[in-house]
Amino acid sequence: MKKSFLFFVFLWMGFMGASAQGYTYDVNHDNNVSVTDVMLVVNKILGKNNPGDVGGGEAVDLGLPSGTLWSSVNIGASRPEEFGHYYAWGETEVKSTYNQSSYKYYNNYRYEDIGSDISGTQYDVATVLWGEDWCMPSKQQAEELLNNCTLSWTTENGVQGCKFTSKTNGKSIFIPEAGYKRGTNTYKGYAYVMTSTGIYSSSNAAFYSLGCNGSNNSCETGPVYDGTPVRPVRARQKLEYHEAIDLGLPSGTKWASCNVGASSPEESGGYYAWGETEEKWEYTDKTYMYYDAQNEKYIQIGNDISGTQYDVAHVKWGGNWRMPTEADIDELLQNTTSIWTTQNGVTGRMMISKINFNRIFLPVNGCYESVYDENFNGALIYRGLCWKSVNGYYWSSTYASTAADPSLTATELNVFSDFFEALYNLMYSGYQWDCRKANKNRSSGLNVRPVYKE
Repeated sequence: MKKSFLFFVFLWMGFMGASAQGYTYDVNHDNNVSVTDVMLVVNKILGKNNPGDVGGGEAVDLGLPSGTLWSSVNIGASRPEEFGHYYAWGETEVKSTYNQSSYKYYNNYRYEDIGSDISGTQYDVATVLWGEDWCMPSKQQAEELLNNCTLSWTTENGVQGCKFTSKTNGKSIFIPEAGYKRGTNTYKGYAYVMTSTGIYSSSNAAFYSLGCNGSNNSCETGPVYDGTPVRPVRARQKLEYHEAIDLGLPSGTKWASCNVGASSPEESGGYYAWGETEEKWEYTDKTYMYYDAQNEKYIQIGNDISGTQYDVAHVKWGGNWRMPTEADIDELLQNTTSIWTTQNGVTGRMMISKINFNRIFLPVNGCYESVYDENFNGALIYRGLCWKSVNGYYWSSTYASTAADPSLTATELNVFSDFFEALYNLMYSGYQWDCRKANKNRSSGLNVRPVYKE
């Protein structure tokens, strides 16, 4: 007993002494060297497992702005190049067949709503299997990884995959080309990992996955019943979502540094129908909350929804944050110069103040629009981003007063690429087409860039 006590005392003194000299022994990554770290080391010495052990992996610090640490291996793997296990979204057990009928949360021809983000919940396989220190990455964390790393398609120990190398500290992680499972088949060739972020409707449900094959690297949606590898993360701190940028505008209005649902200026963030405050799978009149299908007309929720229960910026961020009005967009366009540029690998418009030269970056991430074929019982034949990487669409809070049918559309800020600007300048001489106001169907899914005023 006395020997055990002395062992702990000397081990603790060694930890604290090394820490005082600048050595890091923060074993559980909580930014504090404590007795907990000592116990974790003792467990390893005694051959015992600690909560959150990764089976041969480690939490890799890639110097990301949010402080998120990425595991070096997938769940079920002991080395980076191993595929590991495949899971359907929200399920925590491996199975032989991955399809709609075998999906745990599909019953009576309807998908069960388990949440738009399952990180850290009973549906998060990383938390369930590895402990509360670990969770599935969110869409924002996946996009942060894409934006802050250099990607290369390479081979490690005979396995192809994608290497993510930090632009900040040069550290890297490797994600193998495990692909996904559908039915009983495995479709390799793509480095997929599941995120915790999903989109739900009773008839369709999908999740965002981080995907890489060397040429197409993005977050894209896939059906929740597909089997997909999971690469857990540890979040050292909560993601910082927004900052108010003072562009010196006459009204004193400040513009957010990023979109609703984003953690950096380059991320697309969420896509929302006008007046709705949650993302979804389909963006059509049929699924629009404020459309009366029986009478085939739109439900009026106000001429300006800024700061109301229908304002996604105000609902999500609170305080004085709100959607920009049409007047706010006019003021932005009149007092800034725009430049088509690339920031951290993402294309968009840099809006530079003519007054104080401060700036905001508006990425071009298209919009969501869905098309149904009534000849096939209203089957969904198209759902996707329109004009992605060449146009950006941002809602205002103002309905389209100049439209033939104001109830149908709302005013938006449309951000054009250089190519489209040149094309429209040829067609419409004398018009400014790099950024302009336009009207969009209220049921479409657009990004939102909030504004703030004290």
